[in-house]
Amino acid sequence: MKRFSLMLLLMGLLLGACIPPKPTATLPPTHPVTQAPTRTPSNTPLPTVTTPPVKTGTPTETPTATLWPAVPFDLADTRVGTPLPPTAEPITMGNIQNLSMLAQWGQGVLTDVAYSPDGHWLAVATTVGVAMYDTQDLTHRQYFLDTVSNVRTIVFNPDSQLLAVVSTVSRYIQIWRLADQTLVHEFELSDTADYWYRPIYVSFSPDGQYFATSYPTGEGWDDTYEFKLWQTRDWNQVEAQPNFQSFGFSPDGLSSVITSEDGQKVIVSSDEFALRVLDATNLKSLYNIPQVEYILDTVGRGSEAYKTCDVVTVGCGGEYGPSLMRIKTLQQVPAYNAIAVLYWGDYSTRQIRLYSLKDGSLLQQYDVNGVEEFDFSPDGRFLVLNHYAIGAVYILDTQTGELASTLTAFNSPVKALQFSPDGAWLAATDGTATRIRQTQDGAVLRSIAGVVGFSPSGEQIMTGLPNGQVTVEAISGAQPGGLVTETGALEALAYSQDGQIIFSSTAECNLRVRQASDGSLIRTLEPPIIPDGVGLPIRVPVTRLLSSPDGQYLFGSDEFGTLTVWNLADGSQVRLNTVPAEEDFFSRPSLGMALSPDGQTLAFADQESIVLYSPANHQILAMIPTPENSSNASPERTPIAFSPDGSLLVVGVSDGSLYVLNAQTLEIIRRFQAHDNPGGLLALAFSPDGRLLATSSQDGTIRLWGIR
Repeated sequence: MKRFSLMLLLMGLLLGACIPPKPTATLPPTHPVTQAPTRTPSNTPLPTVTTPPVKTGTPTETPTATLWPAVPFDLADTRVGTPLPPTAEPITMGNIQNLSMLAQWGQGVLTDVAYSPDGHWLAVATTVGVAMYDTQDLTHRQYFLDTVSNVRTIVFNPDSQLLAVVSTVSRYIQIWRLADQTLVHEFELSDTADYWYRPIYVSFSPDGQYFATSYPTGEGWDDTYEFKLWQTRDWNQVEAQPNFQSFGFSPDGLSSVITSEDGQKVIVSSDEFALRVLDATNLKSLYNIPQVEYILDTVGRGSEAYKTCDVVTVGCGGEYGPSLMRIKTLQQVPAYNAIAVLYWGDYSTRQIRLYSLKDGSLLQQYDVNGVEEFDFSPDGRFLVLNHYAIGAVYILDTQTGELASTLTAFNSPVKALQFSPDGAWLAATDGTATRIRQTQDGAVLRSIAGVVGFSPSGEQIMTGLPNGQVTVEAISGAQPGGLVTETGALEALAYSQDGQIIFSSTAECNLRVRQASDGSLIRTLEPPIIPDGVGLPIRVPVTRLLSSPDGQYLFGSDEFGTLTVWNLADGSQVRLNTVPAEEDFFSRPSLGMALSPDGQTLAFADQESIVLYSPANHQILAMIPTPENSSNASPERTPIAFSPDGSLLVVGVSDGSLYVLNAQTLEIIRRFQAHDNPGGLLALAFSPDGRLLATSSQDGTIRLWGIR
């Protein structure tokens, strides 16, 4: 799908001759609108076609639709890479230099979607490659292009034979021939420009003879872009001409420009909120497409992004009032002689609006909260939606407004990993579910819409659901038994190491200690209290729990960079780190924490320090600076783990690097690149026998490491 940035800059003449218009499809009629503010519900609604008449100049109320449907995870199509080979020996200080990747699981996180111009292919880009689907049979992918990592944009050429693949992280643009799945050309981008926050634009000319690129060349926040034009027959560069707008962008990379298929109109974004339509022959303004308003609802902010439990905190109730939605993506839809605009509001609020190119009237509106990218099929019949957080691609029938198909088996970033006590299973928790994978080959046994905790015996698993229900059952899901229902969605679960006690934390900041046998309440613990951005104390929910082997202490970390120790005998707590009140409340990374096998040492780490702490006497044993990394991205968390023999401590940083340290002295023994994705490693876990190290990152994949 083509992407366009957001400032007015228009130059030159159109490239080539005008293309005759195609017959237009028919949409259910609606009345034109001008300056129609829209109040958007704060939940996550199913894409719904808004078709009732709208009076000119009158604010419209978008109807609340049902939530996105539950996605049945495709258990048969989940792996990319090889099955796990046998490993002969545990990972130790003596063989750590021989550590290598054994397997990779997962298709990655969704980044882009695109229909081929001939309608035959649906391409789904992820952080690890591109999945290709035949539109006549969407039940399974036809093949997977093993492209550069972290694909951000994909674009077909006009005859659907080539696919351009853009990776801002790997700093490459690749051209793939689909007939034999061959890489035919590769462009290497500047290694000094920062592509993480700024897009790269690519486009083919309508006749397919030229390929255009526009990408930043300046360092830091320097918005200098370079426009280049290439011949597709030999991929040689030709002199850039001043008719760049036919490719959809300007040579400085700062314009939003689309030329209508009949060559009569040019659509340009005058800023990040509004659109103008110009006469292509003289560039005079024809009409404006109005800005779109919505209500910024702080309840939505609190429930989805900033989990706190006090009304005084931003994100926990009330409304800010009307705000403007930003234009994220423009796309021409020739089948309807229309322009489609994806608008972004706060966090997950999204709308797609379809405007007539004839007069700018609103033809259709879709509420698509959570959607990152979209594309229309060439005939306009289907609208494909990329829902990053859920890890699903939804295909909407534009004539009926109903879902026609759903593609699953994609991933959200995996934020927690835990092996079963016998090492046979690996539980991987992302933003929507926990998937229980067989360690030997990565096959998914089941998907649970919540958090889990393995019993010390390894015979059972405890599950916590968004409705507060806690259940104990066999790992396979057989013989479920309801244990208790907590108040609020479950954030974390843990067993004591003897299996007699369970600990639970909810989004409502309820932290409870119960008997594992019947769920009876033993004690309620006070949640962490930290200062917000203006110094007010607030309660926050604990998102990870660990118990000491002797049953004396409970350790908890949250999403705001704090770590707390509770004495289970009397419920008292000790804060291990203090977050200054003046820090940005909404950008504190989560602490990683790990307990040594003997329970005598707690290790925790953030982007600044790695600390060894003694729970018994509340003393810091050792502390070193967290190793530097090459990424400009702020880490979401700094994962850390002890090896089962207690000799090694592994720490992940935001550029995807993994550091292996001597657990006693904190001396760095080895560094290697575990994942390529900026934003870094999110979770680490050793298998109980020490033969495997599992890692996960923002790219949505799980990698297993061992000694070959």
